[in-house]
Amino acid sequence: MAGDIPRTIGDGPFAWFNKSAFRRIRAGFDSSRNITSATAIYAVLAEFASDEQRDTFVRTKGQIAQRAGLKERRTFDLLSALEGLGLVRIRQNLVPIMETNGVD
Repeated sequence: MAGDIPRTIGDGPFAWFNKSAFRRIRAGFDSSRNITSATAIYAVLAEFASDEQRDTFVRTKGQIAQRAGLKERRTFDLLSALEGLGLVRIRQNLVPIMETNGVD
């Protein structure tokens, strides 16, 4: 756009992406036509990792889905597929549900 200042490496934080990971996503999701959604999920994960400045972090499926613009169920399916491709490792933290038989 006219008048826009070009982006430089010094004007803000960057999230770096592994190009071979994106190639693997394109190859792994080619037949299912989910390349766009899968790359969105991977980009969100890379952004979270960049925010934390580490390769492990804790986020809910809902947080990932919201950032990627996808539904939670679709996000879960894509995360599982990315894990199957060996691109991510997922550890699910389950929150125990406390049941009561009434009010004390």
